[in-house]
Amino acid sequence: MHSAPRSSSSWPSCRSFSTSMATSIPCHMASCVRVRLSVGVQLHVTSGDFPVGAGLGSSAAFCVSVAAALLRRHDVVPLDTINAHAFAAEVLLHDDPSGVDNTVSTYGGAILYQKQPQSQMKALQDLPTLRFLLTNTHVPRETKHLVAKVRALHTADPAFVDGRFEAIRSIIEAFQRQAETPRTFSQTEFQAMIRLNQTLLAQVGVSHPSIDTVVNLANPLLPTKLTGAGGGGCTITFIPDDTDEGAVAALKADLAKHGFTCVETVLGGPGVKFSLATV
Repeated sequence: MHSAPRSSSSWPSCRSFSTSMATSIPCHMASCVRVRLSVGVQLHVTSGDFPVGAGLGSSAAFCVSVAAALLRRHDVVPLDTINAHAFAAEVLLHDDPSGVDNTVSTYGGAILYQKQPQSQMKALQDLPTLRFLLTNTHVPRETKHLVAKVRALHTADPAFVDGRFEAIRSIIEAFQRQAETPRTFSQTEFQAMIRLNQTLLAQVGVSHPSIDTVVNLANPLLPTKLTGAGGGGCTITFIPDDTDEGAVAALKADLAKHGFTCVETVLGGPGVKFSLATV
């Protein structure tokens, strides 16, 4: 991402926000950081292989990029400030965001987030390098429909749903204990956590046939689960250190045959970084 002059004398008025993210978010942030430039700025944001609109926090990554660029223009680069402005932009887009996506995008690493009974975030320090295959099913997510579906299931059988969510909570706590002792982190136990997590999520109705297809293609070698709200979107497949690379290549080929796209990634990458763009 880089900035370049443009012809207008200043940012447009922010009295009313456009429904277009590309115009409303820079406008809002420019107002917040009091950007007053005689020539203005033009921002170019590229996403690389990052799926947009797939429930992976692309809007937060965009907001962090814009906030960082505008603040860097005025030599204001504290991560806390960047994160605060990115969160304000996320509020415009999502009304009541958790703040997790913009925080991870800003600081990098991994965060443990808990909404109930009290919202809190905890950075996971010294997390071991974990390799994943991120697969996009290209199935649009219907979050409101999924929430209503789970709510209806809970109304019909609260004990069943509460039991599944309590089991998921136990998995998260087990992972936290593992993450806090990286020297004894067990990839075997982590694989079991992923498989059980996906089973529980499917039982409360937030999986999807496309997700199930990815899970079945990866099993029994590589554990896979949905990510985001479910009901489509993306999955993550853990690739243990001792995995045969031929098996990974074969899985990628199988996924492509089903119309899915995938990219490898590592959990806990860096956050905001500044570098000079090459033209």
